[in-house]
Amino acid sequence: MIGLFVFALPMYMLIGAGFAGAVVGFAVLGLLYIPQLSTISATFPAIFPAHVRFASFAVT
Repeated sequence: MIGLFVFALPMYMLIGAGFAGAVVGFAVLGLLYIPQLSTISATFPAIFPAHVRFASFAVT
């Protein structure tokens, strides 16, 4: 999360600089976002008790 916070704005500015910058910017942002996605997928099911877990995800 710290990496996303620090590098988000510079990478978005790099994305606007051209094609090579866009490739590098998207790659860096993607690599920084992967750890967040991996922890969220394990955390969200743990938030809900077992008897409401499937109903809560079915609604969303």
